[in-house]
Amino acid sequence: MTPHATPAPRVSAIVSLYNAERFVRGCLDDLLGQTLADSLEIIVIDACSPQGEGAIVQDYMRDHPNIVYVRTDEREGVYASWNRGVRLARAPYVTNANADDRHREDALERLAAALDEAPEAGFAYGDCRVGQTENERYADNAGQRVMRFPDFFAPATLLYCQLGPQPLWRRSVHDVVGFFDESYRACADWDFDIRLAAAFRGIHVPDALGLYLEHEAAITFRDDTMTRENDRVQRQWQHPEAVEERYRAAGVPCHTAEERALVHFDMALRALRFYPPWCYGAPAHNPGFARRCLRHALRLAPALAPAKELLALPDAVLTALDDLPSPLGLPSQATLAGVAAP
Repeated sequence: MTPHATPAPRVSAIVSLYNAERFVRGCLDDLLGQTLADSLEIIVIDACSPQGEGAIVQDYMRDHPNIVYVRTDEREGVYASWNRGVRLARAPYVTNANADDRHREDALERLAAALDEAPEAGFAYGDCRVGQTENERYADNAGQRVMRFPDFFAPATLLYCQLGPQPLWRRSVHDVVGFFDESYRACADWDFDIRLAAAFRGIHVPDALGLYLEHEAAITFRDDTMTRENDRVQRQWQHPEAVEERYRAAGVPCHTAEERALVHFDMALRALRFYPPWCYGAPAHNPGFARRCLRHALRLAPALAPAKELLALPDAVLTALDDLPSPLGLPSQATLAGVAAP
């Protein structure tokens, strides 16, 4: 590890490396090409990789004193590396810079500006292009596939991760919600997103600011880790107390039994039809969670007839329903995602 020799940065980008030698130069060139590169700290965590990433990074460090390099004694997971990087970070804003992903040249500046303008917000995120060519630059990607993320709504974090691959967050949020859960291999960012949503507002910058590499070697595709960990997140967080906590964070009253019943009814409608960015406008459904929310709504308000009517329907009918209006007058999942409701 080298000592800090540069002025205090505005953004710290954390790069976690393991078997990523072929991506390192492109990753560092991408970050050094950012419009705020002069105020960017790049923290590289080499998780005891057997490849030659370290030599490449140290070569870059000769000309770029804003790069910090740490090699661990043993292999560690990506979330342990992110936590290590956060603890080392000097900037008020932090981002994860995945070695195989790329950014639009003004991405970090745009996200930092969004947080500058909203001191009450804890994090910002944009949309991202999707590519399948290793080391493709953002400028060379045609933008034919774009994951468009929703406008932030705290309760919707219980349905899927809203952060995107390249979010920017305040380092100080960790003092409130803690660090990434290192027991996860693939879904700690979703768990972190859910915890963030209970304490901080998020800002969606509706531009494609990143380029996400979709490839078979990624943990998302190579085994069932993502599926198992998604299930774990849902078991941990899809319960009545978490639902009400996130509606309260969104400014929705949850005092009386009737108010709480409408909150759970609203959550049920969202679980019946929502729009993950990686489905490119197609709806996803979680009827099991929806039914649990409907049952809880009826425990709170037994006379809530619409909840009774929905519970009587089979899953095949429930998941075929069009988007139903929020009983609280809130934007639907289709509206938040910017897709046309059927």
